Amino acid sequence: MSWRFLLFISTFFAIYGGANALIFRWLRPVLPAAGPWRLGLMLWFGLMVLSPVISRNLESWGWLRPAAVFDVVGYYWMGLVFVGIFLLGLAKLAGWLLPIGPKTAVWLGLLATAAAFAYGYYEAANPGLSFVTVEAKLPPGVKRIRIAQIADQHLGYTINSDRLANVCRLVASQKPDIVVSTGDLLENTMADPAAVLEPLRRLDPPLGKWAVLGNHEFYMDLNAALEYHRMAGFELLRGQGRALPGALSLAGVDDRPQSDGPAERAMLQALPQDMPVVFLKHRPDVTDESRGRFDLMLCGHTHGGQMFPFGLIVRRVFPMLEGLHQLPGGEKVFVSRGSGLWGPPLRILAPPEVVIIDLVPAGAK
Repeated sequence: MSWRFLLFISTFFAIYGGANALIFRWLRPVLPAAGPWRLGLMLWFGLMVLSPVISRNLESWGWLRPAAVFDVVGYYWMGLVFVGIFLLGLAKLAGWLLPIGPKTAVWLGLLATAAAFAYGYYEAANPGLSFVTVEAKLPPGVKRIRIAQIADQHLGYTINSDRLANVCRLVASQKPDIVVSTGDLLENTMADPAAVLEPLRRLDPPLGKWAVLGNHEFYMDLNAALEYHRMAGFELLRGQGRALPGALSLAGVDDRPQSDGPAERAMLQALPQDMPVVFLKHRPDVTDESRGRFDLMLCGHTHGGQMFPFGLIVRRVFPMLEGLHQLPGGEKVFVSRGSGLWGPPLRILAPPEVVIIDLVPAGAK
């Protein structure tokens, strides 16, 4: 376990635990007086803070049903906390500035939190289609190559087969030539992976289905993640390139905290350059060694911030937060907001998307 991961986990639980403690403090005007009820609520808050760790440990021991309970309940609670910390905070401020009293302020904050949660749940459950057209050096006679990109689906306890089926219906409706998954397809070990992955397995584009591993595939059982990709019909690109004759060249790498620029350069240099080179990479991180050696990089990881205002923070780490970006050398990078979600089953002002990229000859846009 790297020091960066330990630092991230420590920081996360310090912030998340602090947010829970602050919300509990703000709720005191409407909570029962000291006694069993208040003690029970304190224990509940503490249990919810620890629920991600409890769920992961239960999963590692093979107790999938209890793990699923802690995972789902814990992430729903996390969503309430993330929304509530802002809206209850605003309500608390209103209680100081306006003559409405502390109890009224808290109830208004709770009402606003419930409304925002409902909106975020609806937005997360209804992915849409995003269309992008990119000019590329297509082989002679090829007028268009259509790529369908899914990203950050995070299949597991929170994101189930029904939501995946909805995503796959959107993909199939656009009749893509090729389907790609740019990492974090998976989140948890599954009791019945074949049933969950069936909608993906049924997709049969003429140029195949290709994928790269994201960071969350490495957080779960990696062998299970590899098998699940195989069951879904994906061919994984793990530091490899593939030429698809008469169409395009594909390359992909595993996610890692620090990109291996020299390895990327060697991989990309080995591909035919008379066709578009499409580079699948989970994080939107362009190395100096890869510049000038691909036409289009497809990424995910950022979720577009997933919930406002977290996108403002994520953009500080990943300036290419979402959408299409052109580099100084002419290479293009598209960063998907993701077709699923991680953690809380919410998206606020960062709707999920299935991305349809049309590669067309120069001047055909």
